[in-house]
Amino acid sequence: MKKSLLIVIAGLLTCISALAQEKDCCTQPRIQIKGYGQILAEYTHDTDATTAATLGINKMEVLAVGQINDRWKWGVTVQFNSPVMLKDLYMQYTFAPQFRVRAGQFKTPFSYENQIAPFINPLITGGTMPTVYFSGVGMDPLYFGTSGRDMGVELSGDLLQNKLTYKLVAMNGQGMNAKDFNLGKLFGGALYVRPYTGLTLHTSYLGGKQIAMGSGKGVTKGESYTRHRASAGIIADYQPVTVSAEYMYGKDNGITAMGAYLTAVVHLPKRYDIVLSGDYLTTDRSAKEALYTGTIGVDKWFYGQCRMQLQYNYSHPTNNIPVGTKGHALRAQLQFMF
Repeated sequence: MKKSLLIVIAGLLTCISALAQEKDCCTQPRIQIKGYGQILAEYTHDTDATTAATLGINKMEVLAVGQINDRWKWGVTVQFNSPVMLKDLYMQYTFAPQFRVRAGQFKTPFSYENQIAPFINPLITGGTMPTVYFSGVGMDPLYFGTSGRDMGVELSGDLLQNKLTYKLVAMNGQGMNAKDFNLGKLFGGALYVRPYTGLTLHTSYLGGKQIAMGSGKGVTKGESYTRHRASAGIIADYQPVTVSAEYMYGKDNGITAMGAYLTAVVHLPKRYDIVLSGDYLTTDRSAKEALYTGTIGVDKWFYGQCRMQLQYNYSHPTNNIPVGTKGHALRAQLQFMF
């Protein structure tokens, strides 16, 4: 099955690559193809004296965007490292800059950090622990492995000379590449407010009924449960420093969770970046448990969006929180773009 999928995807991308050379009447490429790869070396040392060292592919993705005409466009994203999967597949129609309609599989509007592509995110892990947990990327026993994506319909637009951006969605709530067997849906949206140059205020919500992908929090696999997610954040980009902070709240089957992160990037001469990040996550507030994570590192952008990264990470779980491991991690990553 995986071999057949690889053959189909390779054939599709070959055809797209050939078509990408075609020009429309405005002499602009009708299809744009981009991709990136990340090679990761990692050394970890847990408090129980367990150590591990590995070298592997963190991510390898190819992204294609096609402009059918001045209103219709489509997008496809395929991940080629294990597991091979289709991440994005959507069509979009633009009535006006203030009103667009998108249908298919794409990122949910929840969380500002979830919208940042891994090849731009300053963290080698691709995101902070609250984002990973609340967006369904990993660790949540009921909803995981979605890469922050789902299938659905999105209405979006830019208002007031791009000072205000909105998104409204109705989504299956089943994650990626999965049929919807639930009569309930997830509904939500996001709002971006830009009162001043360099400053963005962001809030989002996603909630409704869905089917549990696993068991936990008093819910068994395959059972329908109520899921709520809300976030509020601020992004300040005033060179040479960029700061982003976000608070997240979740509620599943009556169990309340919350988290927050603060990430700062100091941009130095010759395209060096100093990365500082810290986050907090509790999956059950009544249990008084928490996971604290801190990261410090340096990035070197050497050509376009190609970079070398070196980061140290420390994780500290308390009161038997069911996610995270106490210990240290040293990571080095080489990223290329095309």
